Formats: sequence, C-alpha cells, structure tokens
Amino acid sequence: MEEGAMPQKQRIRAAVSLGIGVLLIVTVIVGYFPQPQYIKELTCISNFGLGILFLVSAIRQLRGKKEWPGLVYGCGVVTILLVFIICMVSLTGMYRMNFQGAFLFLHVINPLMVLAYYLVFVDEKSRGRARGVFLMPCAAILYLLADYIGGKVGGAFVYGFFEPAELSFFSAVLVGAVLYLMLLAVGFVVYFINGRLHKR
Repeated sequence: MEEGAMPQKQRIRAAVSLGIGVLLIVTVIVGYFPQPQYIKELTCISNFGLGILFLVSAIRQLRGKKEWPGLVYGCGVVTILLVFIICMVSLTGMYRMNFQGAFLFLHVINPLMVLAYYLVFVDEKSRGRARGVFLMPCAAILYLLADYIGGKVGGAFVYGFFEPAELSFFSAVLVGAVLYLMLLAVGFVVYFINGRLHKR
C-alpha cells in the first residue's frame, strides 16, 4: 500500500457511513416534509440526528481523523432501537404505527442498518470497559424528559400513551426508571454481541 493511502477497511467504512447518513436524512425529508407538525417525534429526531452523525463520520473517516468513541454510536443505537421496539410492539394490535413508504425505513430498516453498522464497524472490544453502557440510554431518556416537560407546559405529549394530567411527577420518575432499565438491557445486549463479534 502506498504511503498515506487510506486502508481499504476505512474506505469501506466511510462509504457505508455516507450511504447510511444519506438514506437516514432522505427518508426523514420524504416522510416528514409533507407533515412538519410531527418533526418532534422520536422517529424523526433519532433518524435525522443519526443521519448527521453518519455524514460527519464519513467526512472524518475520509480525512483520516480519529473515530468517534463507541459510546456516541451506542447512544444512537439504543435510541433508534427504542423506535424499532415501539413499532414492533404495535404489531400486537395495541396501537397503530405507520409502516407505509418512507416510514418502513424510518421505523424498521434504518434502525436495523444502524445496529448492523455498530456491530460490524464499531469495535467496543478494543476499549475493554463496559461502564459506558450505562450512558447508552441517556439520549432517549433526555428526549422523554423534554417530552414530559413540554407536555406539562403545552398540555399534550408527543405520543398519546398518557395524558399530562394522568402522569404525576412520581409516576413519570417511575416510568423513566423502568424505561432506563429496559434500554440499559438493550444496551448490554448489543454491547455483548459487539464484543463477541470483535473478539480476537
């Protein structure tokens, strides 16, 4: 390999980062541009935020910059998997989610692609510390906290699972703690699988 040439693995990762980033952002635009009143949804914010992350990552990778810490991707994975899990539970008939057009990508395909990227390209094994897993649910929890505050002030939550008047502060803390533990379990599962895949 010529001096200064980019390793093939890094070129592949940059190309995949660019492709995923473009797809995430395009599907957000296609899905939410006709109905901008719904851009506060976690589906929109997580897909768009990760799209920006992947585009910036692709630029950094092409320029040979140091990779983001695995925790950055891990937070994104857990957040977008929350979207995926909520949508999969809807298939039981408890509530309805949109799987038409761009939303099939936003709710199903994009989360699975982000998960696959994390498992294939992010090497958590080399870091050797699992303490960061406890921070993986933080982005999703911060979104839910913002939704709780906005719902109490504005009179409606982004998702109508609860009415603001029905959810006291104590109940919100309890729900938040349960969700954190559930997302923490998701984080440990993907972290464990990642470690097994990158085991040397």
